Amino acid sequence: MMSSVAYGNPDWAQFGEWHNEFERMRDEQVRRRRDGMKPELMKLDRTKLDYILPEDYVFTVLFMVNDKYFRSADGWIRCVRYSPDDEIMSATEVYAKYGAALLESTIEYGSTHPERPDTYTQA
Repeated sequence: MMSSVAYGNPDWAQFGEWHNEFERMRDEQVRRRRDGMKPELMKLDRTKLDYILPEDYVFTVLFMVNDKYFRSADGWIRCVRYSPDDEIMSATEVYAKYGAALLESTIEYGSTHPERPDTYTQA
């Protein structure tokens, strides 16, 4: 989906190419770490992995994602519903209200809390 969104706008085409290379870049980083190479010797170009994408591109992609998140009464954001009273939120809503770091950590770890920085890495 990210590639199709990117290729649909000439200003975003490079992001489609980067997305298509993502697995190869990630796998190369993992392989070098697994082989015991020290990070300072890896000489990986992290420019593409760490690039801050344009907001309009991010919102367009997230709008097309059908993922749902759940905010509990005590403020936790989760990937799965914990209680029938949890508020359902879209990826776009979570991103707009809490930012990229919290959304990424929720996806990676399953839950985060906006008032508990120890539950996610703030950018």
